[in-house]
Amino acid sequence: MEAWYQKTYRATDIISQNRNLLAKLRRAFMHIEKLNAQRFEFVHDIRCVLVYPGNDYYTEMVASDGIWVVQPRTIRESSLNYLASLIVHEAWHSVQWSRGTRNVSSRAERGAYLKQREFLAAMRDAFSIRWLDKAYKEKWWENADASHTTRPSGNQDAVRSEILRLVRRYKNGKLKTFLA
Repeated sequence: MEAWYQKTYRATDIISQNRNLLAKLRRAFMHIEKLNAQRFEFVHDIRCVLVYPGNDYYTEMVASDGIWVVQPRTIRESSLNYLASLIVHEAWHSVQWSRGTRNVSSRAERGAYLKQREFLAAMRDAFSIRWLDKAYKEKWWENADASHTTRPSGNQDAVRSEILRLVRRYKNGKLKTFLA
């Protein structure tokens, strides 16, 4: 049986098999709040961050449930500013969901990208803004090529299926966690 650890930031559960990743994610939430809690208050729409035990950059926002699934590599390799901006981006998808946008499309991604960019601009992080702008131009949400770094490597459908199974386990209270 695998060990899962949990921290909570406000009303958001942060769950991972790696305690160090929990701490970095919690710091990223605190980083957002320190910048401007009211301007980015919608990040509290994320009910849970689940760290899927893969080793890729693929992330998935289950906007209807406010659950963001992220892989360890994304957390480890992101600066604190960029990780916080990813949280802003994914939380914006939950806002969009609550407003009726039900699919990932150019319109939905543009809105989340703009919120993410707004956060990075407020942090005066020009390097991350340039990287984000370049990635946005690649239209990561349309690219299903397995070699693309924002998609799961190998069999995409199998990885997505495992991610959704992990989300179901969390939602059904079947993911046993220990306080970290």
